[in-house]
Amino acid sequence: MLAQHATEILSRARLLELVWGNSHFAADTRVVDAFIDSVRSKLDLVCGPRLLHTVPSAGFVLRVQQ
Repeated sequence: MLAQHATEILSRARLLELVWGNSHFAADTRVVDAFIDSVRSKLDLVCGPRLLHTVPSAGFVLRVQQ
């Protein structure tokens, strides 16, 4: 989902909607934080420099290098 919306800031609420839909499992934004931490760790191992950024009070953005 992040790759499909690269360079677009996605809020926690938007990520919940896009990834988990109306699932009661994802009613808490802490689920998004845990997911982002996991994805960020994996990207850092494979890609080196940090690609997934937190935008304070806004959400997250995937910044791809060209």
